Amino acid sequence: MSQAEAIPAAVRYHQDYGATFRVRVLGKSIFYTIDPENLRTVYDSSSEDWGVSPQRLKALQPFCGTGFITADGSAWQHSHAMLKPYLSSSNVGDHELFTSAVDHFLDLFPVDGETTDMSPKLEEFVMHDFVDYHIEMAIQNIDHEKKSILSEDHDRKIAFEHQSVLSSLIKNTKDRKEVRWQILQSMLAMSDTCSTLASNILFLLSRNPSIWKRLRHEIRGLDFDNVTVEVLTQLPLLRNILKEALRLYPVLGQYGRTALKDTILPKGGGVDGLSPIFISKGSVMISSLYALHREPTVFGSDPEIFNPDRWNSVAPAYCEYMPFGAGQRQCVGEQKAFSEVAFLVAKIASKYARIESRDAQDWTGEWRLIVKNLHGCRIAFFRT
Repeated sequence: MSQAEAIPAAVRYHQDYGATFRVRVLGKSIFYTIDPENLRTVYDSSSEDWGVSPQRLKALQPFCGTGFITADGSAWQHSHAMLKPYLSSSNVGDHELFTSAVDHFLDLFPVDGETTDMSPKLEEFVMHDFVDYHIEMAIQNIDHEKKSILSEDHDRKIAFEHQSVLSSLIKNTKDRKEVRWQILQSMLAMSDTCSTLASNILFLLSRNPSIWKRLRHEIRGLDFDNVTVEVLTQLPLLRNILKEALRLYPVLGQYGRTALKDTILPKGGGVDGLSPIFISKGSVMISSLYALHREPTVFGSDPEIFNPDRWNSVAPAYCEYMPFGAGQRQCVGEQKAFSEVAFLVAKIASKYARIESRDAQDWTGEWRLIVKNLHGCRIAFFRT
């Protein structure tokens, strides 16, 4: 089975075998579950029983060392604490440099009606913006501190709170190797997530012109130079478009954990699958977001359809919808990714009257570190 076939196959397997089932591969047990009670146990109430390092550390350590993506326990807590200031609400809300980068990106867009694959363009933009953004912020921090010292303007210095990921890290450690590891893991987590989400949204909107028209109506008059995270998240259609894209095509695809000790899942045992089930140390648990986000009892009878308006009526419970994970390891960059992609999509919608799909192929997931559309995002833009 190819990677492209494996992603939708997860839906069929859960339809055939239930919310929780076990597969044995070379003597090792792999438990597949999308039962919300099991997910709450693994990712929240009994999260200390489960870890990621047995699966991730060996594969990723040569490239990006030990950090919040690859570590468990105290090592993960240390990495998380170092990055938290960079991803604080006040830091996320500063769009000044990101706005400038988006404006430059839009200036490079193709002429009206020209077919272009936005997937690689967005990858390049997000990666370059990530690097340039934090270099610029580090320079601004240094310049501002110099001016503050010269003017003895203490209040102004305190008010300048925006932090790059680099400044957040060096306040906690001077270990260059550790700083490098955290930056590399931050780039892995943020760059592909943002570019893939933006690409999926444009892919979907190019095939739904009526929703694009409604989005343009919603964002008319938006002051992009001074827009805040609060304003963006209060735009119902824009918010619902992002939530629906993350439901239909979750960027991460699935989560995996390894049992660090003998433990129990509350459901999956017995003839009816409703009894607790014993999990031995070393067993692997996999939860497919692609299957979880297509549960008809939660999302309605048409889960394969892109319908942002469904979010006006559906209200998934905890761990019934989890595009950025759940529990203490829920993605720390969720708000940043959500706000920056929302800003980018809104800015594109403000500039182009319509977009048009130039690819008749269905979205087909290609599994790398994250799940991308194998066929890219071939579309055309029109100003009028």
